Amino acid sequence: MLLTSCASSNVLEPKNGISPGESELEIRVINSEIPIDGIEVWASVAPIFCNLNESEEYKLSLQGSVFVGRIPTELLNEVVGITIESPEGYSGRLLQVRQENKNIYEVKISDDFSLDLGDDPDFEGLTAADWAKISESGQIFFSSHDTETPLEKYSDWKLVREYETDTLWSRNLAATGLSQDFPQWIENSFRCRFASVVTLPYVQKFTDYSGIQVSEPPMESHSFLNTISYDEDSFLKRLPYTGLKSFLYALLRFPEGGFAPIGEQSVLDWENIAKRKLSRAISNPSQLLLDLLSAMSYVEQIDINNIPLSEKQIENVTHGYRNGLKDIILKKNNELTTSLSKIDNYKDLCDTQFSLKQYIDSVYPGQPVVVDMWGTWCRPCLDAIARTKEIRTEHKFDNIVFLYIATEATPIENWKKKASKIDGEHIRINNEETESLGKTYGLSGFPSYLFFDSDHNLLNKYSYFPGTEIYLQMLEMCIH
Repeated sequence: MLLTSCASSNVLEPKNGISPGESELEIRVINSEIPIDGIEVWASVAPIFCNLNESEEYKLSLQGSVFVGRIPTELLNEVVGITIESPEGYSGRLLQVRQENKNIYEVKISDDFSLDLGDDPDFEGLTAADWAKISESGQIFFSSHDTETPLEKYSDWKLVREYETDTLWSRNLAATGLSQDFPQWIENSFRCRFASVVTLPYVQKFTDYSGIQVSEPPMESHSFLNTISYDEDSFLKRLPYTGLKSFLYALLRFPEGGFAPIGEQSVLDWENIAKRKLSRAISNPSQLLLDLLSAMSYVEQIDINNIPLSEKQIENVTHGYRNGLKDIILKKNNELTTSLSKIDNYKDLCDTQFSLKQYIDSVYPGQPVVVDMWGTWCRPCLDAIARTKEIRTEHKFDNIVFLYIATEATPIENWKKKASKIDGEHIRINNEETESLGKTYGLSGFPSYLFFDSDHNLLNKYSYFPGTEIYLQMLEMCIH
């Protein structure tokens, strides 16, 4: 199933900025042989501080022949992914949404699933063919990097940098097949990704590659950073399957031993120190870059170290930013404190033997149970959880127990934080018990699903997400 280009209302100048809000999106399906009620439309948005492949999924509602939704976005001008699904297949493309506009797009689905190209003239002159090329090229670039520098060049960091910038970067960019006619922000996304994977983790990359420890080069060695544009239109606008988090985190951690945590230091004081250090590699660090880097230090404390902000830090955040970063940081902090308050609701059973049948019989007698085996590291699991959440929102199944089982391969703090956003019962079991459970029920991977009726008879099982239609049918079977 293929998505054509379309027309969006009200042409705006491509001005951007950080401003958490919502973008109104309307997808009109035309010329489709597939019944409209057999189609689902999903929007994929990548927040600024999300990890790679951790985009958030939102299902659009069908109203007549139009799919509509208000999508949370953090930028005034955001690039999002759209996926169209049906029993016949699925496909998608990238498009742009603006918070100030009603964003209206048309989808043409041909019976042979061929792409009927159209144009989107108000978005930098990019056509549907351009967007298809951008999407394909981005996936190539972000998933397969040519990162190996010959070992003999590590005798001198200047040789390494010359090889990385003159050979590896050119080779990686050429692999995308994009021409120089494409907007600067697209190549900028590639440059940020290349820096975070190749140039910034100099010592770590070499140690992992060769097992040999080398010295950290001076800040001046990171001149590749000076080829990245840090203005709002080029730096904030990005491909949706990666946020800026990986780049900012690498910049925060690696050059000359990284930057000290912001702690309770004021935003202004910390940024002044960071600016002096960065200026040895970047000719004029923008205020946007400094703000995002200081915000990343707060995000590291919250998201990675799982430590809530102190009252002093909250005060510093509240008064330290002139853009929407304040709201993003405080929201993350609130989510962490909420998840920590729910720790007692999650059962870590990694130190005990586990029998699923005995567990549900003793804890949920007389209740239907749906088991979802997942992991925080499993992208298909997270995508499926987003889809099942929509089903549970639209259809009330209050009498069904939704039991989410994670394994010890999921770090416990990450599990608690992710689980706090998923409505249901949560347990964590060790790898041996996970393997035993899989053998008992004939499961082969993640995500996996088990559907039990109120007497805990197994109705069905899936070692993959069976799709929203079948999932809904199985929920209905559980209660009848």
